[in-house]
Amino acid sequence: MTKPRLPAHATCVFKGEIFEVYQWPQPLFDGTTATFEMARRQPNTTVLALDEAGNILYAAQEQPNKPPYLSLFGGRVEVGEDPLQAAQRELLEETGLVSDDWALLYTANATPKVDWPQYLYLARNCRQVASPQLDAGEKLTLHRCTLAEFFSDILPQPNFHRQLLQELLFTQPHPTAVAALLEKLQRKASSDEQ
Repeated sequence: MTKPRLPAHATCVFKGEIFEVYQWPQPLFDGTTATFEMARRQPNTTVLALDEAGNILYAAQEQPNKPPYLSLFGGRVEVGEDPLQAAQRELLEETGLVSDDWALLYTANATPKVDWPQYLYLARNCRQVASPQLDAGEKLTLHRCTLAEFFSDILPQPNFHRQLLQELLFTQPHPTAVAALLEKLQRKASSDEQ
């Protein structure tokens, strides 16, 4: 789990619906002190979902105050949930899909000035068990594509929600490492079925 980045002596100066803002006195190198500030929000999960045939599942999504966009599934970790529980809940709510085969692929913080842990999970062999139960502010349609289509058509979309995939791409020794990882995961999913 990503460790909180706020100092223990930071004080909450604002609490909104999504963000909390903290300030603290920070000693500087010249012996003076300055007020430092950081925002915090609940952790977020993103789910890279594969169906039983190994296709990648993604969403065409609309939300108020945003243009339509493509995304993976996921959302905010609710108070009392761990990130995996949140990922499983979000996948079920947004798609009606469940998986018995989950793996944490990557953990990162979204930005240096916001304490906002991000968790990227892989859900293999997803199967339909219910109808989606979308929030009032969500409009989402489920799509599927092959790994090749994902890399050639979906990932390059300028509005594709890909924070953690970008992190993964840029922290790997070579960009094809992500493709190799996904191919390996698909092969594993296929071999597990046999």
